[in-house]
Amino acid sequence: MRRGHEEAEESASKKTNQTEFTIAILSAQRFILTVILGCGLVFGKPAHAEEPPPGAFGAGAVVEEAPREAEGDAAADEGESETEPADTEAAPEAADRSRGASDEAEETEHAEPTERAEPTERAEPTERAEPTEQAREAEEPSSDDFGSERPNEGAPIPQTSPPTILSSTPAPWPHAELPAPQRVLVHIDASGRVMHVHPSADADTPEFAMASAALRAWRFNPARVLGTAVESRVHVEVHFVHSEAPEPTRSQTAPDVTPEDDFGAGAAVDLEEARNESRGPSDFELDEELRLAPSRDAADMLGRAPGLYIDRPVGGAVGHRIMLRGFDAEHGQDIAVSVEGASLNQRSHIHGQGYLDLSFLIPEVISSIRVTEGITDPEQGDFAVAGSADFRLGSAHRGMRLAGSYGSFNTGRLAAVWAPEGAHEDSFAALQLSRTDGFGQNRSGAHGSFIGQVGFGEHSAGYRHRILAVAHASRYSSAGVLREEDILEGRVGFYDVYDDTSARAQSGSANKILLRYSAERRGESSTRFGITLGYDRFRLQQNFTGYVERSREMPDWRGRGDLNEQRNGTFSVAADARYRSAPFGAGALRGTYELGFSGRLDLIEQGASLIQAPQNEIWDERVDASIQQTDIGAYVDFDLSFSDKLFVRGGVRADLLHFDIDDRIGNFVPNFRRETILPGHRRSAIGVAVGPRLTVEAVPHENARIHFAYGEGFRSPQARTLEDAETTPFTRVRNVELGVALQTVAPSWGDKPVFELSAAGHFTQLSDDVAFEAAEASVTRIGPTRRIGLTSRLTVRPLEGLLGTLSFTYVDATLLEPPPASAEEPNPAFSEGARLPYIAPWTLRADVGYRRAITDIAGEELSLRAGFGYLFLSDRPLPFNQQTPAVHRMDASIGATWSRFDLTLSVQNLLDSQYASFAYSFASHWDDGTRSRRPANHITAAAPRSIELRLEISL
Repeated sequence: MRRGHEEAEESASKKTNQTEFTIAILSAQRFILTVILGCGLVFGKPAHAEEPPPGAFGAGAVVEEAPREAEGDAAADEGESETEPADTEAAPEAADRSRGASDEAEETEHAEPTERAEPTERAEPTERAEPTEQAREAEEPSSDDFGSERPNEGAPIPQTSPPTILSSTPAPWPHAELPAPQRVLVHIDASGRVMHVHPSADADTPEFAMASAALRAWRFNPARVLGTAVESRVHVEVHFVHSEAPEPTRSQTAPDVTPEDDFGAGAAVDLEEARNESRGPSDFELDEELRLAPSRDAADMLGRAPGLYIDRPVGGAVGHRIMLRGFDAEHGQDIAVSVEGASLNQRSHIHGQGYLDLSFLIPEVISSIRVTEGITDPEQGDFAVAGSADFRLGSAHRGMRLAGSYGSFNTGRLAAVWAPEGAHEDSFAALQLSRTDGFGQNRSGAHGSFIGQVGFGEHSAGYRHRILAVAHASRYSSAGVLREEDILEGRVGFYDVYDDTSARAQSGSANKILLRYSAERRGESSTRFGITLGYDRFRLQQNFTGYVERSREMPDWRGRGDLNEQRNGTFSVAADARYRSAPFGAGALRGTYELGFSGRLDLIEQGASLIQAPQNEIWDERVDASIQQTDIGAYVDFDLSFSDKLFVRGGVRADLLHFDIDDRIGNFVPNFRRETILPGHRRSAIGVAVGPRLTVEAVPHENARIHFAYGEGFRSPQARTLEDAETTPFTRVRNVELGVALQTVAPSWGDKPVFELSAAGHFTQLSDDVAFEAAEASVTRIGPTRRIGLTSRLTVRPLEGLLGTLSFTYVDATLLEPPPASAEEPNPAFSEGARLPYIAPWTLRADVGYRRAITDIAGEELSLRAGFGYLFLSDRPLPFNQQTPAVHRMDASIGATWSRFDLTLSVQNLLDSQYASFAYSFASHWDDGTRSRRPANHITAAAPRSIELRLEISL
C-alpha cells in the first residue's frame, strides 16, 4: 500500500503547477464517481452523504479504503498490516481509478496536512482536518461541469463501492491499563452484518477475543457492485474502553470512508456474490423472521414465507405436505428445495414426484432461507413451478452449544453444535436426537440427524472449498386418515386411530446420506462448482381406504385390508458449475453475465404391494420397477443496468431429460387369464424443456422499485407414466408477475429499514396438473390449470428490538379442462371451472418478536424476549364439491438469556384449536356394512396444544 502512496506523491508533485483546467477535470471526475456510487445505494444513503458527525464511526473505529485488486485479493493476508496495490496491467480501470483518487487526496493533503489523533484512554475517534480552499474547489464541481463534455468523459466508471460503518461499539476491557487497538479483518455479508472475524497472528489473545465479540454488534452499509449489495471484507481498528462501555453509536446516513496514513486497503468486494439474486418483490430472504415465533423444526421456519402452508399429516417419517401460492405441492412436486446448493427433491419417487423430507435439517444451524416465489431466475430448474427455496447453513456462535428440551406427549430432544473458534461460520458439526409418544394414538417415533460442514481456503488466495456431510434416520407410527362422519358419530376420537389391525400397522421409516463438495474462486470474474452424492431409502405402510381393494392377480382375494406398502431407494450423483463474468459495459450500459451447467443421474428402485397385517404378508403386487433418470441442464443469465433507474435481469434455461424404465410387472396378465405374454415392460423416453426468464426493474424513487417478471418453467413427469419413445410430456409452466417494493430510505435500528412493503400480482398457467389419488396413495393427472393471485408482505421495526411481519396471499386456482371419464373412473372428481382441491384461497401469516436487555446480574447482561405467530387458512375445497373449514392457529414463546444460559418456554397451538392438518374426499370402507363408492370426507388431525421447555448452554 505504501508503494501506492509513493506513486500518488510522485504523481501529485508532477501536478503542482497544473492549471485550473486540470482542477476542472478532477472536479468532473469526482462528480461522476459520486453520482454513480450514490445511485447504486438506492435504499441506503443519498448520492452525497453528509460529513459524519464526531463519533459516527464509534469509538476508535477506522475503515480503510484502497484500490481494488485484479483478482479480488484486496484483503490483506491475515496478520499483515499492508496490502499490495492493484496490478495495473491486469486491471487498468481499477488502477486508473485508484491513481485519480490518490492524486485528488494528495492535493488535499499537500494543501493542508490531516492531523491524526492519538488514541486517548477512552479511545476517542480520530479527528478529520478541514480541507483547504483549493481542495474544496477540487471536491465541489461548479455548475459549468453539469452536462458539459469533458476531456475525461470516456474515463472508466467505478463498478464497486466499499462498505461503510452504520453503527459500532468499542470493546470493553476489565483491567486498568487499556491495550493497543486491534486491527481486524472482518467478512461482511450483503445485509451489512459481520459474518466472520478472520483470525490473525494474535488470535489467541484476550485482546483479540474481546475485539471479535464487540465486532459482532457492528453494522455496515454493505459494499455494492452495480448498485447491488454484495459480501465484502474490510480491515477495521477496534479500540478498547473500560468495562463501562458506552452505548453503540448510530448514524442515519452512511459515513464516508476515511483513508488513514499507515493502513492498507480494506474493502475487497466478493464478486461471486455480485450476481443480483433478487428477482422482484416475490423474492424473500428469511433470516431474522426465522426465530420470531416458536419453531418445531426446519419446516416451521420455511413456513414463514408468504403464502406458504406446511404441515406433516402422514407422520414423522414422511415428508411434509406443502402448499405455496395456490399450488398443492404435495411433498415437493411444485417447489424446488435445496440446501447449500444441493437439490433435495427426489425424481420419480413412488410417493410423489419431487418428494422431499426436511426432517434431517437442524434448526440451530439454519442461518437463512432464500425463497423465490414464481419462475424468474434461470437458475431455477425442475420442480420450480410455484417457486424455490434454498437453506443456508452456518453457526455465528463459536464454541460448543448444548440444548435440551422436554414437552407435551413425552417429547424430548437433545442437540449439540460445535463450531471451532477462529473458523468461519460455515464450519461446524451438529447433532440432534428426538423421540416422542406423539399426540393421540399410534404416533410415537424417533429420529436423529448429523450435519457437518467445513470450509477452508481463502478467496484472496485462490479457491475456497466447502464439504458438507449429512446422515439421518427416522421411524414413526402413523394414525392415518379418519372419516369425518365416524368422528362426528363418536365411533373414533379426533386424535385416535381405527381399532383395526390394518390401521394400527401404519408406519414409515426413512434414511438419508448426503455428501457435497463445492469450491469457488472470486475476483473480477468468478467460478463455482460442486459435486453431490446422495442416498435415500423410504418405506411407508399406509391404509387410506380401509377394505375396498381386491387383488389384481386373484380377484377373489379381498377384504384383507388396504395396507399399501411403498418402497423407494435412490442413489444420485449430481454436478453443477457456474461462471460469472467481470463487469463490462460502454456508455450507460453496465452489466455481467453468467453461464451455468448442471448434470444429475438418479438410479431408483421402487415397489408397492398390498400387505396383510400383522405379519405383513404380501397379497398383491402393484409396482416393481427400476428407473435410470438423467437431467442435463444449462442456462445463461444477464444482469444489466441501463441507468440508475432501469435494470434488466434474465436469460434462458434448457434441460434435457432421459428416462430408462424397467417395469418388471408392467403389461400385467392375471393368472385366471390365458397367458400370451410374460410380465414386464421396458421402455425409454427423452425430451427437452426450454424456457426464458426475464425481470425488469424500474426505480422511480430511491425508496420504491417496480418489477415486471416473466418466466417459463417445467416439472418432469413420473417415469412410470411414460410410454416407449414418447416425447417426454413435461408439465409446462408460464408465469407473469407485476409488483412493487417500498421501504424507508435510511435504516433506523442497526442496518435494517423501519418499513418494508412488497406486493405482487401473479398469473400462472400449467399445461397438465396433478392431484392426490387415495387408492394409490400417490398423484394422478387432472388436466391444465391456471392461478391468478396477489401476494403481499409487510415488515416493520418501530422500536429497537421489535420486529413484526405480516403477509397474505389470495389466489383463484381453477381447472381449465376436466379429465375424461374412464372405465376405472366413470365419474371424475373434477369438472371444468372447478376450484382446485386442497388449496386455500386466502393465507395469512403474522409474526412478532421483541427482545430487550433489562439488567445486569453478576456482571452479565440479562435479556428477555417474547414471540408470537398467527396463521389463518380459509376454507379449502375438496373433490366432489366438498370443503374443509378454515384454520386459525396461534403460537407463542417467552425466553431469557443470561451469561451462557438461554431458557425458552414455547406453546404451539396456543388456543388448542381442533382442526385438520389436511383433508381429503374419496370412497372408503372401514366396517362390515354395505360397501359404497360414495366419496366421504377424511381428515388427518393436526397437533393439539403442546408446551415445550428448552434450555441451551454455551460452553
